[in-house]
Amino acid sequence: MTLTVKRIGLYGGSFDPVHNGHLAVANFVLNNSMVDQIIFIPVGKPWQKLPPVASGRQRKEMLELATTSNSNFVVSSIEIERSKTTYTIDTVEELLQQDPNQEIFLLLGKDTAETLDTWHRASDLKLKTKILVVARESDEIPMLSYDFEFLRMPLTNISSSEIREAVFKGLSVSDLVPAAVSQYIFDQKLYK
Repeated sequence: MTLTVKRIGLYGGSFDPVHNGHLAVANFVLNNSMVDQIIFIPVGKPWQKLPPVASGRQRKEMLELATTSNSNFVVSSIEIERSKTTYTIDTVEELLQQDPNQEIFLLLGKDTAETLDTWHRASDLKLKTKILVVARESDEIPMLSYDFEFLRMPLTNISSSEIREAVFKGLSVSDLVPAAVSQYIFDQKLYK
């Protein structure tokens, strides 16, 4: 009997809020047969960034609304349930402990990939995952100190901070986020 190894793409971030650019990256990686499934992981207590504006529960709910139509997308609250500082290596080790027969691919943008060496236990993270760096078609291949797969795609220029600012100003964000997420932001009075 042959054991099939499932290829899991971990897509972490603040997702404050999740937007169409995030979904485009996930769909691109999935549609190019890089992974079998993508797990979206909203960050808990980040140690290198400011805390998110929306609560962990709200960010998880927005992700669930945004990904509900794709059975290969899963949302995990693994990091927002932690009471301590969130480290990606802890998440990877916990997932591998749950199922050692999976291969974990870490999805990173080019800018984030360039900071990976500063992450907590970065050398362990590089050993336990494969790194997929997703960048704009015009971006140069980064010079990194580790092995990685470089994927070029037509990325959209959408940022969560610009969406929060637009909502604060009372502008529509319906072309930047899925309709259900736009409605959720309105209903929850987020980013006002």
